[in-house]
Amino acid sequence: MLNKLSKYPFEDMGKKFREHRNYNKIAAHLSDYGYMCSWLPVDSEGADFIAVHCKNNDVLKIQLKGRITIDPKYKEKNIYMAFPLSDKDSSKNWVIVPHDKLVPLFTEVKRWESGKGRSNGKVPDKIVNKVIDLSIVEPFDFVN
Repeated sequence: MLNKLSKYPFEDMGKKFREHRNYNKIAAHLSDYGYMCSWLPVDSEGADFIAVHCKNNDVLKIQLKGRITIDPKYKEKNIYMAFPLSDKDSSKNWVIVPHDKLVPLFTEVKRWESGKGRSNGKVPDKIVNKVIDLSIVEPFDFVN
């Protein structure tokens, strides 16, 4: 008789395992939109993975984050950021937004021009609707 598998608690997962788990969940979601995803083995200040549309070959370069993040190293690279609206429950309300359009919503011009990035555990309430509007998909939850 085969033993049933038991789910691996998210809290017990190491950082790299969590990252790959999140990638697989997002890749599964993007497949509903006709995208096939491929993990990139080397992240050189760019995308963690790419998503290619099965009909029109549109390519999305996606950086996977556990929280809202902007960083000058992604500037003008046509990178999309995938993150949950809050890191309190990392299986809920994921969005995928263009990095460079997220920047002016999330930071002051002076701070950005000085070369400083920004990250926060929760999308600030005052911009959450704008972030959702920027997302190329409706906020989605991971299937458990």
